[in-house]
Amino acid sequence: STFKNIAATNCPSSAVLVYPTHVESGDVDNIELDHIWSVLGAGIVFKTNSSIARGNITDGTITNCQLTSGDENRVDSYPIYLQASAGKQIFGLKFNRIFTKVTDNNHIVINPNGGSVYGNTFDLFTGETWKLGSTSPAYDVNKECLFVLDGQFFNNSFSNFYTTGMQGQGIILGDGSVGNTFDGLVLNDMSSLGVNNK
Repeated sequence: STFKNIAATNCPSSAVLVYPTHVESGDVDNIELDHIWSVLGAGIVFKTNSSIARGNITDGTITNCQLTSGDENRVDSYPIYLQASAGKQIFGLKFNRIFTKVTDNNHIVINPNGGSVYGNTFDLFTGETWKLGSTSPAYDVNKECLFVLDGQFFNNSFSNFYTTGMQGQGIILGDGSVGNTFDGLVLNDMSSLGVNNK
């Protein structure tokens, strides 16, 4: 399936939700998301489903997206959220040329949730972190550009990842993360203002 040129505003749960639910659903294979633009809401959500026979998510392409959540007056959900489930897998997704903006929140959250998330690539990410009450990027925000919960998160690749000077914090990997590679991560060094990025 291919979805292109979609603009979504004020969608609190997701602008695009990929989540197989029908009892006869197969795996979600080779999905393509191109030029997705979300404003004031959640962004792209991938979820597997342990209550059906198949329900894995494999080999998709997500490219040329602008995913912005929150503004100076509100906090919305994550621009990108991946959630596996017991015995299910998310693998082979290729994220490329993505811009994310958040207010007092994490940019990307990944939850293995008893399943596994592996073999995915994230390339050419840029972004901004705001905080409530600000109308521009802020430097004293205690949120991560990547937050991974405990579980099987392995052999994922990040390159040119937030290379425009991401404000706020960096990357947190949970217990069970192994074999992931990071090449090209730039966070603003705001030590002169008393803020040291992780």
